[in-house]
Amino acid sequence: MTYDDDDGQEKEMEMERCEMGLDVDMTWGTVRPRLLLLLALAPLNQSSTSMPVRAHRRVSWCRRMLTYIRHIYASSCEHTMCRTHFFIHMNTMFRSAGQQMRVAALYKAAWPRCGAGTPRLALLRSPPLAVAALHTAAVPDPRKINRLMINATRARELLELHDEHARSFDRVNLATCWSRLGRVSPVDRTWLRSDSGVRLSALRGQTSLQLSTLEARNVSNIVHALAKLQLRGPAWRGLWKELEGAVLTRRSELNPQALANTAWAFATAGLATKALFDAIGRESLRQVCDFKPQELKDTVWAFATAGIPAPALFDAIGAECEGRVREFKPQELSNTAWAFATADHDAPVLFDAIGAESAGRVRGFNAQDLANTAWSFATAGYTAPALFDAIGAQATERVRELKPQELSNMAWAFATAGHIAPTLFDAIGKESEGRVRVFNAQDLSNTAWAFATAGHVAPSFFGAIGTESAGRVREFNAQDLSSMAWAFAKAGHATPALFDAIGAESSGRVQEFNPQELANTAWAFAIAGDASPALFAAIGKECAGRMDEFKPQEMANTAWAFAKVGHAAPALFFALGRVSAGRGREFQTHEVASMKWAFTTAGHAAPALFDAIGEESPA
Repeated sequence: MTYDDDDGQEKEMEMERCEMGLDVDMTWGTVRPRLLLLLALAPLNQSSTSMPVRAHRRVSWCRRMLTYIRHIYASSCEHTMCRTHFFIHMNTMFRSAGQQMRVAALYKAAWPRCGAGTPRLALLRSPPLAVAALHTAAVPDPRKINRLMINATRARELLELHDEHARSFDRVNLATCWSRLGRVSPVDRTWLRSDSGVRLSALRGQTSLQLSTLEARNVSNIVHALAKLQLRGPAWRGLWKELEGAVLTRRSELNPQALANTAWAFATAGLATKALFDAIGRESLRQVCDFKPQELKDTVWAFATAGIPAPALFDAIGAECEGRVREFKPQELSNTAWAFATADHDAPVLFDAIGAESAGRVRGFNAQDLANTAWSFATAGYTAPALFDAIGAQATERVRELKPQELSNMAWAFATAGHIAPTLFDAIGKESEGRVRVFNAQDLSNTAWAFATAGHVAPSFFGAIGTESAGRVREFNAQDLSSMAWAFAKAGHATPALFDAIGAESSGRVQEFNPQELANTAWAFAIAGDASPALFAAIGKECAGRMDEFKPQEMANTAWAFAKVGHAAPALFFALGRVSAGRGREFQTHEVASMKWAFTTAGHAAPALFDAIGEESPA
């Protein structure tokens, strides 16, 4: 195709108009028509290499066209598409073989000599490779790619390396890329998640495509990175499911580190399944003697977090840990104890070993380790006086390092264990007073419960907790409401505004309360002398319909509370009499006394009940 100067000038002007805005309006929807028009206007003949009238103009236009294509390629990672998608979209843009060959001809016309760093022209004869040839950098081998990724520290660098060399990635490169992404800074992790995973879509797609080529350790590295990056939304569920299948297929190839990392990853992501964990458990049981302390800790932590029972595995890991606690770091000691306590797995010898080892090393524990260890021993019901003394002394010195949840857990643990530590409670109370605004609802109620249970007098502390809680009762769940009321009643700290707020909030939510929470709430209001008609009416109606669920102590406390405040509740007392009459042998002496006193005070006759529970005198 040839044309005269006027025709060339007109086409050049049209090309310049087409190019306007390419730098500032970089979306594929607007770029595609401009590129197609530029391609159509380019003065080249697909079937001939004959020179048009203005050879210099031909070369100039060709170079201009490719410069803009390269500019889009280089800039695309800053806009809506990552670079890996560039070639996909370019091939979508130039659908026909003729268009693709025309791009190749543009390249050949603009750079007629195939110098160093430019693709071989032979590649341009294959239409699918025509656009790919625009990327002129030499493709390094996988080992060089791996070294580049190992030296990269930023997420952007790693994605750029993947975008540039994705076609050359082998299974090691893929696993390394994910592994390095899992180690980037928190700021970079947030950046990676900020666009709903679009930046990682190409890497996710390639991982899915190459999954069958990956070894077991590669799969483990990938799931570990996904969990650290918190990539578990809807866009990622498919890949997680595929990875689970890959783990199940290759489970016999997993070494201890890969087993522990895989279990940790799926538990952290909240995507653990019984089939997967049963398989990991069986394989871990076979290799448990080869596990390092961190791998032992991570495995039991994962099973406890996932809530999947594995008694045989816990027995084996417990036995393995008992003789090796000196090898454990503080976090490993703390997390192992936490896992066994959370899983409710009885391991007295292990707890004795952890307690003895930890007591002498608490100075090396951070604030979270101290709180978690105390919580674990209290939850598991293991008394360890030397350990609690050591933790108490350290926590008192470092109370400012404790976060709100750690302050709450520490107080709860000492109160539950019945370990007297007035100096620690003084320090926690003083520290909490100035920070109650950053406590969540559970922290507020648990800390108040702990102080009341420990019998620690702290008027200023209870004043601060009460004032803060009164304005936030809507944040409280049923247990928090009940515990808070019980704590203030037990401590004898009068706070009318708090009880008014709890009463108003609880009246409309009694269906959320379990029997113990219903009984404790009624007991607390009765002790506090707050008759709250609306609350007692709601509790009475709810209890009457659920009395079969109540334990003897809950029945006795409920009856006592209603009689104490003088709230008439015939239906409630009828249900109490009916249920308790058939379960008289379950009642303790003090519960019998409370029941008889309550029925007598309320004026509710229940001869069958009295016959069933005996002739003990009322309190």
